[in-house]
Amino acid sequence: MTRKLETVGDIAVKKVAKDTIEVAWGIEIQDLYEKLYYVDWYAHAKGRPCFMEFKARDCKRSDYKTLILSAHKYMRLCEYVQRLQANSLMVVWWNDELAYYPVDPCADVDILWGGRKDRKDVGSDCEPVVHLPVDEFKTIKLGAYTP
Repeated sequence: MTRKLETVGDIAVKKVAKDTIEVAWGIEIQDLYEKLYYVDWYAHAKGRPCFMEFKARDCKRSDYKTLILSAHKYMRLCEYVQRLQANSLMVVWWNDELAYYPVDPCADVDILWGGRKDRKDVGSDCEPVVHLPVDEFKTIKLGAYTP
């Protein structure tokens, strides 16, 4: 059985991010069953379906040049664009900003082996990952997460 890696804190940040985006963009976001869809959210925005993956990062946006994301999740977001003509977004709340990256299946991305090694489970959380350029993220809201 695969262990879910979200903490209670992660879930709280995700809820506030979802609520913030709904208000900012005037949309309703639905939670997805991740084992089936592989990403967190769905919305219908600007006349098109939109699939979104959310991550919280405990650093400032400017601390790293790229954001890493599982290659498998990235491929799924690309597939939604290609197969369903949907929008796909990677949404991140850093310590100083909530922002999104519009996924483009034709974009060049770096794929490397990466992930976390600090977890105690066998194999840790290492896998092929894509590196998304932080400077290509678009701001939704400045400021830190506040409950």
